[in-house]
Amino acid sequence: MNGALAVAGLMALAGGLILWRTAGLAGRRRVRHRLAAFTDAGHAPHSPFPLARLHVAALDRRFEMLGWNAPRVLPGAAGGLALLFGLVLVLAGLLPAALATTLGVAGMVKGLDILAARARTRFADGLPLVVDRLRQLITAGNGTTLAFDKALRTCPPHMARLLAPVAAAVAHGMPLSEALHQRAVRLASPDLFLLAAMVRTSTQFGGDFSAALAHFEAVLANRVRSRREIRALTSELRMTTFILLSLPVVAAGGIFLASPGYIAFFATAPQGLPALLYVAGSIATGVVLVSRLSRIEY
Repeated sequence: MNGALAVAGLMALAGGLILWRTAGLAGRRRVRHRLAAFTDAGHAPHSPFPLARLHVAALDRRFEMLGWNAPRVLPGAAGGLALLFGLVLVLAGLLPAALATTLGVAGMVKGLDILAARARTRFADGLPLVVDRLRQLITAGNGTTLAFDKALRTCPPHMARLLAPVAAAVAHGMPLSEALHQRAVRLASPDLFLLAAMVRTSTQFGGDFSAALAHFEAVLANRVRSRREIRALTSELRMTTFILLSLPVVAAGGIFLASPGYIAFFATAPQGLPALLYVAGSIATGVVLVSRLSRIEY
């Protein structure tokens, strides 16, 4: 009976994690295929499992987007995992400690993905302001390179930090289009790819670059507005997901304060670990199903 419960718990937990990571994978694959037309980075290997994505390039790209220093962050994360492993090893044994550490690594990678996605959204929301300022400076008679340098001085701090390497590369003699393209590869930003292509086309063939920038800015602004409308329409489902995640934790904390021995069942009884795994897998599966309802693919 205990073995069946353990297998059921592990299957539920594994199923929830797999669904969590593979949700929306088809849409991201289509985006990568589109990026492949601009750069070989679009063919970068991808796995739906967080543990398989622990390679240097992926972590470095996310740290770059967040402005984190990898040599400072990684030792702290390793120390936290070691502390978690030792604590669970003392309390529950080797197998639960290995499982907790594995889930800890997966949680860290997923958390890093979420934070990097939010930073990427902030970058996409701020890019129309930079493009609009660039258009105004070019219309006033500034050259493209000089206008870009002046636009960075008035953009928000997070935009200036992410685009500062472009200005530095241009100051050392690199063409603006090439510097933008390299930064787009570094940040995996489709909008920067388009801006780099526009600058390259204007440099080679001429034309009314300010009018092209005005159209590009309108497209970016419409995308930002649509994204905010979608978030407003799906706010109820996202709140449901938050409640679904937080309610069991809050209830378990309240029960622990009222009766510590009740929670100790999961650490001492033979049926405790399988039951805990089954509960975690059920919560993860429910979160995935509710999250899929609030996701709009286009």
